[in-house]
Amino acid sequence: MPVRGLRGQFYGIYGDLEEHAAKRVCHGCGAEHFIADSGEYWDDTQTAVMVCECDGDGDEEAFNVAVGFSLYTDSGGIRALAITSRCVACGRLGYWDDWMIRGGAMHLLDLA
Repeated sequence: MPVRGLRGQFYGIYGDLEEHAAKRVCHGCGAEHFIADSGEYWDDTQTAVMVCECDGDGDEEAFNVAVGFSLYTDSGGIRALAITSRCVACGRLGYWDDWMIRGGAMHLLDLA
């Protein structure tokens, strides 16, 4: 399902693995969307683009993106999140990053 406000289903993924910050850029409309609270840390990052190893004629930077959350059962807070993807060119499933949240922060569910 596309992210609210974005028209496409294919995205470029940019981020910094050390800072645990990521954003997706819609290939359909060019809109940018920070994942979770990444926007708060973006100015301090050394960003890179995610590229599949398939060398898919320019599509190796286009992905379907999914963000998964691990929730605490007792407190209802978010424990962690993980960002995964599927390469549009070859169909390979991949893993981009994960990080611990360890707190309430339930508003981050709307920022996937």
